[in-house]
Amino acid sequence: MNPILLTKRSRLVSPKKSKVIKALDSFQEKRDIQHQEFMVEIQKQHKEVIESEQKKINLLEKLIDKF
Repeated sequence: MNPILLTKRSRLVSPKKSKVIKALDSFQEKRDIQHQEFMVEIQKQHKEVIESEQKKINLLEKLIDKF
């Protein structure tokens, strides 16, 4: 006997998208934009933290050299 295979129903892609599909696409685009903005902000903060930590390291090295 052959096992019964469950498959997803395939739907025909019509040239005219439904309102739900358009809304989902719109939400996805908004999420993508927000994600890009978030990543830029995170990279900026990361750079600032790295610079701050480097300044601290430099100050500590100078302090150690004095002793």
